[in-house]
Amino acid sequence: SLLWPWERQLLGPRRGSASGAELMGRLRAMCAQSVPPQSCLSGGGGDACRAAPRCSVLGTAACEGANWRGVCRGLGAARPQPQLGCTHPACARVAEASAAESGQFSLNCVWSPRLKAVSGRSDAYCAHSLLPWAARGELNASVMDFTPNYICDADAMARIHDSAAGRPEAVKFIVVVRDPVARAFSEWSMFALGWNWDPVKNFSAAMAYKLQALQRCNRSLYLNVSRLRQLPTTELAAYLRKCFDYGRATMYATSSMYSACLLHALRYFKREQFLVLRYEDLMAMDAAATLRLLSRFTGLHLDDSTAAKARGKCQPARLRAGKQGKADAPPNAYSSSSPHAAEMLAEAAPQLEAVFAPYNALLSRAAAPALETRCPHDYSSIWSLTRRCCASCCTLASRGLRATTARLHDVPPR
Repeated sequence: SLLWPWERQLLGPRRGSASGAELMGRLRAMCAQSVPPQSCLSGGGGDACRAAPRCSVLGTAACEGANWRGVCRGLGAARPQPQLGCTHPACARVAEASAAESGQFSLNCVWSPRLKAVSGRSDAYCAHSLLPWAARGELNASVMDFTPNYICDADAMARIHDSAAGRPEAVKFIVVVRDPVARAFSEWSMFALGWNWDPVKNFSAAMAYKLQALQRCNRSLYLNVSRLRQLPTTELAAYLRKCFDYGRATMYATSSMYSACLLHALRYFKREQFLVLRYEDLMAMDAAATLRLLSRFTGLHLDDSTAAKARGKCQPARLRAGKQGKADAPPNAYSSSSPHAAEMLAEAAPQLEAVFAPYNALLSRAAAPALETRCPHDYSSIWSLTRRCCASCCTLASRGLRATTARLHDVPPR
């Protein structure tokens, strides 16, 4: 077997459900060691096998030995705690002993009194990642990951390319874009009106601050997409790092300039490795049809029964009927949190459309003509914009999308 030695502990005959204590025992066997991959034990692996063991720095390890930082004082560890062995980097050890041993640097792995009731122990292990370290060629697996904005992180694109085990052409990207004004307003609403991270409660003012910062960051490249296209890859990456700030939260303006980020990604990967979809179209598409589209693009198997289940579980919120026969409210939607939301959106939209126009044109050339806007914008509310786009453009856009997908697979569109 080419599995990790600890992973073999999880295999074996499955006769009914394992007890809580048994599962905790398996997790301990998996996490309590950080040994080389099986390929290293058999004499292969090269430099990766000669490197020092990779140990977790999460959970109790965050305040142990050399991992100790000043923040640990406030968590109950006034000085470095004794190191309790090497925990596999996909795991975190948590314990009830003190706040410093509660998994404070791993939000998904925290101590719970239930753990003691299940295992009879005062510490436990938690798997915060199911993607194990592996030597090249060791595992045959398809791995999926998602994030709001990898594509605007120049370093992420380089890392994905370099870690593709010599087959970067096998990587597939699904990129969802939205009307840039609506996307910026939605993000600002969440951070300013919903979560109160942003003290600026006026959308036009918030966008003005962001655009001024972008202009100060590099005046020669501000709204200059033609020059952007001519930049060498190293300079384009440096610009994204400095001015797009890795696509972090509250980057309302730059995260809506999709084409600049996609332009950099296309320096590493081929166009056919990207499926670019419009959010407005996805909100009007049948869930099963969307799933089939993704299956064709990724090459992952999809059977009819799974596709049928998608209609019940993955249908867009506004296409599902609620108890009163009305569409359910979208989850985590803050765009209507202010009674002045519609006015703020309508006020800012004309100027912002002009700002985003050259980036939209570049996106259309780089991605697909089907992404061009074909509907009049109604900014009376964020949802009327989406509904109107869906109603007037979905047929045309879907045809363009089918044609784009067909070109990827050399299949004539219907």
